[in-house]
Amino acid sequence: MSRRPNTFARLLATAFLSLMVAGVTACGQAGDDGPVPESATASGGQTNGAEDGQCQLFEDTVNINSQADLQQFAGLDCFRVERHLFVQETDDITDLSALSGLRSTGGFIGIADNTALVSVSLPNLEETGEGLVLEGNTALETIEFANLRHVSGYLHVFNNPALESASFPWLLGVGDDVIFAGVDALTNLELPRLTCVMGTFIFEHSDGLECLCLPNLVVVNGDFKVHFNGGLRSVAAPVLTTVWGDVVLERNPQLAHLDLSCLETVAGDFVALFNFSLAQCTIDDLVADIDTIGGDVVTGDNSQTCPEEPVTAADVGCDECLTNICVPGPQPPTPPPGDDDDDDDDDDDDAGFPDVGDDDDDDAGIPDVGDDDDDDAGFPDVGDDDDDDAGFPDVGKPDVGDDDDDDDDAGFPDVGKPDVGDDDDDDDDAGFPDVGDDDDDDDEIEGRMTGGGNIVVNGLRVTHGFQLHCDLEGPSDNLQVNWGRGNRFHLESLTSVMCSDDPTIDEGQPMAGFDTLTGEGMGRYNGESGARAEWTFTDAGEPGRNDLFSIRIYDADDELVLDVSSTLRGGNHQAHRDNQ
Repeated sequence: MSRRPNTFARLLATAFLSLMVAGVTACGQAGDDGPVPESATASGGQTNGAEDGQCQLFEDTVNINSQADLQQFAGLDCFRVERHLFVQETDDITDLSALSGLRSTGGFIGIADNTALVSVSLPNLEETGEGLVLEGNTALETIEFANLRHVSGYLHVFNNPALESASFPWLLGVGDDVIFAGVDALTNLELPRLTCVMGTFIFEHSDGLECLCLPNLVVVNGDFKVHFNGGLRSVAAPVLTTVWGDVVLERNPQLAHLDLSCLETVAGDFVALFNFSLAQCTIDDLVADIDTIGGDVVTGDNSQTCPEEPVTAADVGCDECLTNICVPGPQPPTPPPGDDDDDDDDDDDDAGFPDVGDDDDDDAGIPDVGDDDDDDAGFPDVGDDDDDDAGFPDVGKPDVGDDDDDDDDAGFPDVGKPDVGDDDDDDDDAGFPDVGDDDDDDDEIEGRMTGGGNIVVNGLRVTHGFQLHCDLEGPSDNLQVNWGRGNRFHLESLTSVMCSDDPTIDEGQPMAGFDTLTGEGMGRYNGESGARAEWTFTDAGEPGRNDLFSIRIYDADDELVLDVSSTLRGGNHQAHRDNQ
């Protein structure tokens, strides 16, 4: 079981220690704005706060130990807390509706050991400067943070035995660990937009939840652990690509459906043990598809019955875990190499494909690869440049260096590639840019880049997490950068972006067609809007140590507050082609 504070006093001590250390990274989203907080007009009420725009600002830590303490906030439509907010050890508070005007805290929010508390709803809270903890509330049934985008520290939900529902519909990123533990009554957990966890993700010792769905989770910067959950039937994180620690799936006896289909990198161990309903063959197939596992693979005591068809979410009574991020689609079939038996359709396993190397002239309607014997009426020979293929392009491959404007590919683009070096604007490569062309007639590159990690420049540690598309209309664009003593930049809107292919960089697998993303955007610097950033990120292949993170950040007064450029000390950037 994960380690955690035994009492909430330890949480308070951790809060003060956290003020002395560097910030950590999470992800924030631009483009899809979500719900708008209620009116920010401050109303009456006795406070010790100063005006912060239209919101009251409380400069000190707020401690609420009774209903009387809580009630002083009931008249405030909008307020912020510069340090921490704690609601703890009460026996007369049943809900926190009086805090509905809270927009942000600079430090922790701790809600702990409240024996009568039934409901926690903070509908206008947008971000916390440090962690969010809900622990030891024995009567608590529902949690809802309808507008929360970003938790700079950790998110812990511990030992709330009556908790049935926890909803974080707009939470995009968490800067440290996400842990749900000891919530046996929980049947509904909503994290539909969570993209980046810059610590460990743990769901453990909770028997009520049957379906764990993390539809947009892309990267976990620590371990990904789901273990000791008696009722869990499905674990789905369909676009999770990278785990920079261990993957542990252990002692979930009812678990039968597992979707980690995009997982590419596990820096640590992969462990799957004592999942008595999960087919070992499903685990084996998943492990085989992961590109990189840095540690050991440990599996055993899983089901030895291999189903004829893969188990689906519906088979175990769960809804399909649908993402709004593009995922790899089916790839076209590939002809078998080396078939040269003089019979093009003998066993039908290469129907529609030529026999590689066949040149026996029995291939009516199908060209021989490399054939240039002029028997291919109406069809070009692949690689042929003898001008007998009028009206048809070379199938699958352009003539290398062909720029003779003889219109032999009129109306047909080269499939998948432009003519190498073609820059004559004759539109024979419609839908594909000319390689080296800079005349603005070429289509934009489609794709996205995801990732995160850290750099150290002149002793300054800078961490980041992001998902950015190659066009301004991409869904779920996000970028968060943290550095120094709690400094942070959170992207709100993407204003310019371009993806390009640097010939000196190899993005490796999967091939994306680009390796460099350059962009600009507006956001919040230390909670204040009006800041801007300019960046260049690259993907130079695995394991990520050669990926570039270069960024300049300016505050609302256009003063430069961060200017760093370095390859990654830890982490990874990954370019993706959206239509794959």
